[in-house]
Amino acid sequence: MASNLTVTDARPLQKSTRAVSQQDQLAPATTILPVAQVDVPKFTENPQGIEHEDEYPRNGSDPGLVVIFNQQTFDGSDELVRLGTNRDVNELIVTFGRLGYNIEERYIYSDLRRCEILKEIKDLSSADYSDRNCLIVIVLTHGCVNNTLDVRDGLMNTAEFWSPFSNKLCPSFRNKPKFFIFQTCKGSKYSQRTKIVGPVIPTETFQTPLEPDFLISFAAELCRNFNTHGRRDDVISLLLRIAKCVAYNYYHLLTENGKEIIVKQMPLLISTLTKKFYLCKSKDRNLLLQLQKKQEEILQLVEEALNSS
Repeated sequence: MASNLTVTDARPLQKSTRAVSQQDQLAPATTILPVAQVDVPKFTENPQGIEHEDEYPRNGSDPGLVVIFNQQTFDGSDELVRLGTNRDVNELIVTFGRLGYNIEERYIYSDLRRCEILKEIKDLSSADYSDRNCLIVIVLTHGCVNNTLDVRDGLMNTAEFWSPFSNKLCPSFRNKPKFFIFQTCKGSKYSQRTKIVGPVIPTETFQTPLEPDFLISFAAELCRNFNTHGRRDDVISLLLRIAKCVAYNYYHLLTENGKEIIVKQMPLLISTLTKKFYLCKSKDRNLLLQLQKKQEEILQLVEEALNSS
């Protein structure tokens, strides 16, 4: 189970130099905030523009399907209540809404039991979403070892979230990017610095997808970076920037043998993507691709002129 030192796994660490914002002051850790109501105009993907061959195509009219599983309370344990998690859901709604995604309330699930989650995942994977350009699934809960997550009445493996969306089981998202974000901790233990004197044998394994087009991330600090750089950078670059932010800006103080030591948590990234995955189309990126195309055409004309002379 998650350490009782944190009130929400979505922000499990302390930032080294961070002033308390007005929003933080208005929403203390003991307050359970309501999930924002979703009622926004429907966005459509701009069919115009140039797409590079190294990018996943965005041929559908809908930017992508965003699904959020939010676990706030757990049966039989008041201590595990994740205070503040609804605020994280609100931030995700705003972040992906700004990027042009149609966030629908029917795809925001709160405090489901294991059987209910499995049913929703099965229904999602079998529905027709052929007009959607990507799939984004976000899970907010407590994390345990061996890729297990706490749900309301038990545990689930992370693979139970992403495996039903394989190319075979989910034709709607075949050859499209499928992005799974697990905003959790991965247990209460921490890694120690150790002098290596022999072969290293892993003590924990991670089940990974065996087919392309999957991106799995255990990440925090997501909204801030997606808001700032989401229209410019591809998702892998965004996640690397998030890893840097967490590594340099966050820490956790742990008391061991009467001494305080600083420990850090790093996001985990698993990718089988075969192309660059951008969250949305960008005017700036489209302009750059147009310039590159013109440059290639000019170089080709110059080469033809030189060959004919």
